[in-house]
Amino acid sequence: MNTGNKCTPICKGGCENGFCISPDKCSCNEGYQMDIENKCIPVCEGGCENGFCISPDKCSCNEGYEMNNGNKCTPICKGGCENGFCISPDKCLCNEGYEMDIENKCTPNCKGGCENGFCISPDKCSCNEGYQMDIENKCIPVCEGGCENGFCISPDKCSCNEGYEMDIEKKCTPICKGGCENGFCISPDKCSCNKGYEMDIENKCIPVCEGGCENGFCISPDKCSCNEGYQMDIENKCIPVCEGGCENGFCISPDKCSCNEGYEMNNGKGGCENGFCISPDKCLCNEGYEMDIENKCTPNCKGGCENGFCISPDKCSCNEGYQMDIENKCIPVCEGGCENGFCISPDKCSCNEGYEMNTGDKCTPICKGGCENGFCISPDKCSCNEGYEMDIENKCIPVCEGGCENGFCISPDKCSCNEGYEMNNGNKCTPICKGGCENGFCISPDKCSCNEGYEMDIENKCIPVCEGGCENGFCISPDKCSCNEGYEMDIENKCIPVCEGGCENGLCSAPGICSCNEGYAHAGNETCIPTCKKGCQNGLCKLPGQCQCLDGFKKSVDGNCELHCPSSCRNGKCISPGICKCDDGFIFDGQTGSCLPENEKLVDTDCHQSCQNGTCLDGICTCEDNYKLHRDRIDNRRLSCLPICEPECINGYCEAPGICACFDGESPSDGYHCPSWDSSEALESSKYKKKQIKHLKWIFVTIAVVALVLAIVIAMLMMHIFKKHSYRVDENEKKFGVYFSAKMADIIRA
Repeated sequence: MNTGNKCTPICKGGCENGFCISPDKCSCNEGYQMDIENKCIPVCEGGCENGFCISPDKCSCNEGYEMNNGNKCTPICKGGCENGFCISPDKCLCNEGYEMDIENKCTPNCKGGCENGFCISPDKCSCNEGYQMDIENKCIPVCEGGCENGFCISPDKCSCNEGYEMDIEKKCTPICKGGCENGFCISPDKCSCNKGYEMDIENKCIPVCEGGCENGFCISPDKCSCNEGYQMDIENKCIPVCEGGCENGFCISPDKCSCNEGYEMNNGKGGCENGFCISPDKCLCNEGYEMDIENKCTPNCKGGCENGFCISPDKCSCNEGYQMDIENKCIPVCEGGCENGFCISPDKCSCNEGYEMNTGDKCTPICKGGCENGFCISPDKCSCNEGYEMDIENKCIPVCEGGCENGFCISPDKCSCNEGYEMNNGNKCTPICKGGCENGFCISPDKCSCNEGYEMDIENKCIPVCEGGCENGFCISPDKCSCNEGYEMDIENKCIPVCEGGCENGLCSAPGICSCNEGYAHAGNETCIPTCKKGCQNGLCKLPGQCQCLDGFKKSVDGNCELHCPSSCRNGKCISPGICKCDDGFIFDGQTGSCLPENEKLVDTDCHQSCQNGTCLDGICTCEDNYKLHRDRIDNRRLSCLPICEPECINGYCEAPGICACFDGESPSDGYHCPSWDSSEALESSKYKKKQIKHLKWIFVTIAVVALVLAIVIAMLMMHIFKKHSYRVDENEKKFGVYFSAKMADIIRA
């Protein structure tokens, strides 16, 4: 009992968002509806995609979604989706030309990768520092100043061409095996001589002395050394030396004098050579000579003659194995020279600083720390072996032609791959993608790039792409679609809907549904019939706007189908095809189709058989009330009483007095007016209902046969009972009753 002394229903648990209308039965408030648990829940028109309804037409978004300006729940991706769009909470889908990296960011995709660079936009690379783009859109290293006689292998790092080596100034200089004594190397194994030297037939640089070195040989540019027995005079010419001199004569060859004019050669006995006799057996030496222990006058050379002997005053001659230098000192001679050293005694060299004597008595350079994978060419300067090159730390590192992309060179032309890569059959390091790259290829460890005609989906799988999409279907391979159920591929490789039986006078717009051409209308999902705007009364619409009149009708001037009676119904009115309604005092003559005066041909020779709905007396048929006499058009001797309908039956026939029947078997809506057979009705009867008629064909035939048998039996019984009366279906009634049936079959009525 409530406070108003009224009994109200009780709902256990209450009716949240509603009210109790009967015991334990709630009715929901406006904007709420009952769920399967009999609870009132709010209703949001259009639903709450990615959310839930919290009150009428008010949604709340699920976790990871937010309400946009259009009151729809859209996913939230923390940090945004640069170069893509958010498809679910914290899950992005990349734009075309971008792909998801291991950090779940959309990065641009450059087909073929960006060696020595990075991808900045789809199929567009930017080079790393120290690299530049060449005409083939590849990033190549840049070496400032270029790499003369070599090529750039990394930023500011050159590798020398074959036959060249890197010097301490990081320049590629040519290598001449065996060196270029007294010259310099200008190209691999080709020397050019220093100034004052020239190339001999053995391709060695020898000194040139202008004017030659008579009685001697050239030891350096324009510097001669005299042959043994000769010495250099003040004019730098080699003159013969005669030990003891040639007093009163001159030396013409080593130790051979020729006397001056007025003198002759003595036998050499006695005398004071290089002096004069001052007393018996006592000589006094000439100036520049001095007496030795053997009491002979020997020449005196101030300063002595190191590595030689004095042959005349202040004139020395060198010992064997020595030669006079430009300072008139005797220096040792080493045959073959002392490359990278100097001669300290005849045929004995001492090496320069930074060189050491090898087992072949040659001075070879010393490189502290050795020359791994190379050889020492000068003090602390290495040249690399074939297949190696000098790096920035002056170490010989192996060279792999073509480089070791995704790896490193461990020996000449042999690479080792980085982690995540493996060596393929072509000796190249290729990335490894666990699980493979179906419809694509591995571009970096565990990162695939799709083949042409495929693209990456949100699950990082390569799916086929069909340009223009696959309307009404799905893409199964690049530019190849498979159609959805109810669709098929046409000659233009488009999925078009299928309508069984085709769409005559139209086109199939969806599976099993036709869209009619202009001027046609639907008569079922897959049937299009022509339409005539004004209709086709008493005819059939065969083509849009074109009617074909039914039998018994003909076109008028304005194109309408009018009743046609061949006799023009003189003395009457045409009321149905070939049927006239005669004026009073006239009867219808079925044979001529015209109205004749009643006093003509009233006699029916078979009146007892044909005078239905009337009385035959003396061969004259007298009709009952509401019937009118008509003569048979086939047999003019027979008369028949046909019913009268007032008003006249439009588009039908008089079945009984005052009762009309329509040609299509239906009853008139107002008792006398039947709908006309316009184009849509005609075609619907002939096409759309054709299937029903076909199915019922045999049923109708069976009924007709049974009716015929019953009619014959009844007729025979009636003829036996009523001798003066016989009933028969007149031809005119046949015309009215069945002329417009679908199969033109006669139906006999009892």
